[in-house]
Order: sequence, then C-alpha cells, then structure tokens
Amino acid sequence: MQDIMHFHNAFYENTKKYDQDVFILRHCNVTNPKRHRKRQQNNNKPKSCTLKYNIKKQDGSMVPICRQTFLGVLGVRKDRILSIVKKFQKYNKLLAEARGGDRILQKN
Repeated sequence: MQDIMHFHNAFYENTKKYDQDVFILRHCNVTNPKRHRKRQQNNNKPKSCTLKYNIKKQDGSMVPICRQTFLGVLGVRKDRILSIVKKFQKYNKLLAEARGGDRILQKN
C-alpha cells in the first residue's frame, strides 16, 4: 500500500501536464500487437499498440499491474493515456502543450 501511495504522490508532484505525460510514458511499455484479428464490424480500425502498465516500487523495481489499477492509482482516464502513447508512437516525441496562451497577440 505504501508503494501505491508513493507512486501516486510521485505522479502529482509534477504539476505540469507535460511532466505528467512523461511520467506516464515511463511506466507504460508499448509494443506492436502480435496478432491482427478480424473484428465483427468492418468499420473498426485494427489495434495499433499493446500496452503493459507498471508501478515503480520504493526500492526501484517495476511491478506489472492491470490497466484498471493503473488508472485508479493515477486518477486519469484511459483516453489520456492512449492519446499520449499514440502521439508518441506517431511523432516519436511528446508534443508541446497547445492549451492556453495569448490569443489576442496572434490576431493582430
């Protein structure tokens, strides 16, 4: 239980979204799927990546966990993790944050 609290606190020590995204990427292993199976509906895209989630213990070792536990400990939604991973896979880097900023200066 202490390892989970330590992991949770380590995630929220970073107040910037970019730093939290890096933290998430460090604790997810991304691989290509071994098999591409046909789906029932033809309109779905094939699975582009397989994720394995890990929690870092206080002694530094990584422990594999399920997705629900990972999402519950960090308090994030699966869409956030999937978008981070897919953008990292596509561009091979994390994209800069596009929220906020001075919108008036850009208009002039």
